Amino acid sequence: MIDLTKQMTKIKRKSAAVMWTNLTCTVLSFPAIVVLVVAWITSMVKTEWGFVHGFMCIVALLFVVASAALSILLHCKKPSTKIFFIQQLISLIAFAFTAITLGMGHVTLYVCRQSEENEPPDCALQSVEVAVEVIVCFFMALNYLFTQQCVAWYACKQIVEGVHRCGAYGVPLAGKV
Repeated sequence: MIDLTKQMTKIKRKSAAVMWTNLTCTVLSFPAIVVLVVAWITSMVKTEWGFVHGFMCIVALLFVVASAALSILLHCKKPSTKIFFIQQLISLIAFAFTAITLGMGHVTLYVCRQSEENEPPDCALQSVEVAVEVIVCFFMALNYLFTQQCVAWYACKQIVEGVHRCGAYGVPLAGKV
């Protein structure tokens, strides 16, 4: 016979560890997000950015901040499946938009390095921008991955609680009402 109390303790422990790891990724991404915003603003002012690049950066930033806020909300509030799935979707979108801006930044960096106007080309700002976009992409990918794990552990916890309450066949266990 399986000891459900032991299983429940194990699941709760692993679930808490995954949620704390998710929160840690979010908190570690904040300095990178701040540096990224500063790099984007400086780059917009100093270089000629197109509308599309600027728009993509703003959209990426909104989704990154929303994803981080939802990760924090998951720790302040009782978790629910709906919030997990919304957070997972938003972190995936944030990762996608940040990856797109990373591609645009990489192209900008390549063009800067190939430019013959600057002797030697001063591409330090673009280099910092691309490096920070890589870091933010990495944290958003981790956020998405750990949110998936949070959903899985949350589902396991709900299943074990249901079995514990009602027994394996839906019949209340003796002494449980």
